[in-house]
Amino acid sequence: MKTDSKPATKADIQELKGDIGKLMEAVSHLYDADETWKDEILESNERWKDEILTANERWKNDLTRHFNLAFETHGRDIFDALGDHDEPLRDVQRRHRLRLNRLEACVGIND
Repeated sequence: MKTDSKPATKADIQELKGDIGKLMEAVSHLYDADETWKDEILESNERWKDEILTANERWKNDLTRHFNLAFETHGRDIFDALGDHDEPLRDVQRRHRLRLNRLEACVGIND
């Protein structure tokens, strides 16, 4: 920039306007590049999110399938091992059924 104290001429003003125009154009290009970059990041994040959701769904399905397989394989063994504990429950149910039958007979409700 000039250091003299002469007033600006029309040519100086036109040159300054040209420089300002170039700066505004450069800022516009930066803004466009920034918008493009932002859109690329958002799209990348969407793809990443979809990949994670797909992987989580696949993991959940695998885990469920493995659990079901393990339960099929060992479930009967567990129930057979607990089979002797099943009889007291059946006895309680039988006593409750008899009690209900007596109450129904007293009230007059018959099946």
